[in-house]
Amino acid sequence: MKHFVGLDISVKETAVCVVDETGRICREVKVVSHPDDIIAVLKDSTWNVKRIGLEAGPLSQWLFEGLARAGLPVICIETRRVKAFLKAQPNKTDRNDARGIAQMMRVNLFRPVHIKTLTSQKRRALLTARKILQEKAIAIENDMRGLLRNFGLKVGAVGTAKFEDRIRELVECMPDLEQIMEPLLATRRKLREEFAHLHRQVLAITRDDATCRRLMTVPGVGSIVALAHTATIDIPQRFRNSKAVGPILGLTPKLDESGESKRVGCISPRRRSSRSHVAWRSSCIACGWTAPRSAGRGKPRRQPSDPDGREGEKPRVPPAGGKTSFAGRWMGRVRITACADRNAQSGRAVDWATPFH
Repeated sequence: MKHFVGLDISVKETAVCVVDETGRICREVKVVSHPDDIIAVLKDSTWNVKRIGLEAGPLSQWLFEGLARAGLPVICIETRRVKAFLKAQPNKTDRNDARGIAQMMRVNLFRPVHIKTLTSQKRRALLTARKILQEKAIAIENDMRGLLRNFGLKVGAVGTAKFEDRIRELVECMPDLEQIMEPLLATRRKLREEFAHLHRQVLAITRDDATCRRLMTVPGVGSIVALAHTATIDIPQRFRNSKAVGPILGLTPKLDESGESKRVGCISPRRRSSRSHVAWRSSCIACGWTAPRSAGRGKPRRQPSDPDGREGEKPRVPPAGGKTSFAGRWMGRVRITACADRNAQSGRAVDWATPFH
């Protein structure tokens, strides 16, 4: 008889539920959230385990790798479908969630999620750490501006390199404020140094990666966008065709259709990731726009330096997705990379020097 397993994972413990092909519960237990403890429960010679389901989460990549290495048929499933399926249960507990996941695996009512390779996970961790340091340094700079503004001291427009000199210049006649600003300046200096260290690692990785160098030939694509793209795509062969890359990243317009009305909106908030965000920003840069801090909030404005000489023209807002938007054309150019290996095997030539149309 076939058996199906559902795992409800938390930080400390994991609820395990085993059901047979008729839906009867064979065993329920809670173990420590570690691959070895879960394997010890599932390695039972009396069970014919066909599918093991665990919900995508912070520990799913680590547990998936450990269970797959042990030869178990583990599948990482999408969270939104799990949430919709478990809504039918009146009481939400770890035990009931494990039961629901086991039943989902039994009736084949799930959507598998791709688990990225270790290299892609490390690259995403590098980009995330770099972004964290950058945001903390900017937050400290803004807090220092706000503290000094209470005393009538205005920092003004100053670059990153001369920020510390400007702060010292403003507080040199006020010893009390100088003592307050010194720890903040030291913290900011350390954050900037570590940020530069991580940024150099990003540049070194993109310099040695052929795919990143190819992506950087696209206008508006730099090291950050190229590395985020390759870390997100991971394995190009998991896409059936190159057109599936954009929707996977959320770079498709939101559609609201009912009867005779049909409204095409901006990028859907679902599946929005850092990868889709940097793609949107790079499309604005290549078009000559200044992208706002977050995609979807506010409108981009044209940069002061207009190479086409249209400074008096009313700014145009690029759409977030679709066939006519620059982001759509950007993805139409970049998405070929997702199937570059497959195209190379079939003999298809990719001309990366072809301009946009």
